[in-house]
Amino acid sequence: MKRDYSIDILKCLAAFIITWSHFEKPLGDYSYLATGGAFGDALFFFCSGYTIFLGRKTNGFLNWYKNRINRIYPTVFAWALIRSSFFGATDNMLDIILRGGNFFVSCIMIFYIFYYFIKIYAIKHLNFTLYASIIITTCSYFLIDNTNKDIMYIWQWSLFFSVMLLGGIIGRARQQEANKTQTGTFKTIIILAVSIVCYYTLMYIEQKTALKMIRMFTILPLLSFSYALHKLCTTQIAQRIYYNKYTHIIIMAIGGLCLEIYLVQSIILTDKLNTLFPFNLLLMYLMIFTGAYTLRCFSRIWVQTFIDGEYNWKEVFKLT
Repeated sequence: MKRDYSIDILKCLAAFIITWSHFEKPLGDYSYLATGGAFGDALFFFCSGYTIFLGRKTNGFLNWYKNRINRIYPTVFAWALIRSSFFGATDNMLDIILRGGNFFVSCIMIFYIFYYFIKIYAIKHLNFTLYASIIITTCSYFLIDNTNKDIMYIWQWSLFFSVMLLGGIIGRARQQEANKTQTGTFKTIIILAVSIVCYYTLMYIEQKTALKMIRMFTILPLLSFSYALHKLCTTQIAQRIYYNKYTHIIIMAIGGLCLEIYLVQSIILTDKLNTLFPFNLLLMYLMIFTGAYTLRCFSRIWVQTFIDGEYNWKEVFKLT
C-alpha cells in the first residue's frame, strides 16, 4: 500500500502538541498556556490504531504481539539504560516491563491485546465495536473509586481505546479510497473548532463543580477532534506541504520520533533558560528533538547488538 502522508503529518503534530502540553517550566509566568495534552495523546493513539487492521491476517497471537513488542520495547529499554546511567533513575525492571517507564506504554500494549481479537473476530463489525467501546468506557467510571486520584488517572487513559479504534476504522476506509485527497475543508474546520471548545468547556465545568464524572464525556470531543484533524491532513494543501522538499524531511523526522519525544522530554524540560524567553521555547524543542534522535540511534544500536552480523551504522544514524 502507498505510504499515507496524512498519518506522517498527524504524528508530527502529535509530537508538537504533546511536547507543548508539558512546557510549564519553559513558559514560566505563562505556564497556563501549556495545555492540549489530551489532544496530542489522542492523535498518538489514533495513529497507532490506523494501520492495525490493514494487511493480511496474522500467524497467531504470539507472533503478532511479538512484533508489537519489537516496535516499542527496544526504545523503552534503551531509554531505561540511559536514564539509569546518566540521570540517576531508579526504575526497577518490573516497572520498566509493565509500564515502560510511562503509563501510556502499558496502555498501548494492553490495547494491542484487545485489538488482535477484534481484528480476528469483529473485523466486519468495527463500527458496532467502536460504539460498544465508548459505552463500556463511560460506564466503567461508575465501577471505580473516583475519589482516588491514581485510579482516576489510570481510568482516563481508557478513553483513548476508542480513539485508537477509530484510527483503525478510518485506516481501513482510507485504504479503500486509495489515499484520495478530501474536500469540505470549511466544515471540517468547524468540527475541529467545536471539538476543542467542547473539550475545554467540559474540563472547566469539572474544575468548577468538582464532578469527576464530567471527564468521561470528553471522549466525544477527542474522537471528533482526531477525525477532523485527520481529514484536514488528507486535503490537497496538506499534501503539498508534505511533499515540499523543505517541510517533508521535517515532518518525516519529527513524526518518526513520536515515541522517543514522548519519553525524553521530561528529562530535558527546564526553566533555566527562561531569561531567553520566548527563544527558550525554540531551544527546548530543538533539545528535545535532538535528544529523541539520539535515543533512536541508541535503540538501533541496542537492537543490532543482539542480532548476528556487523553493525549497520548507516541504518543506525539515518534520520527517518
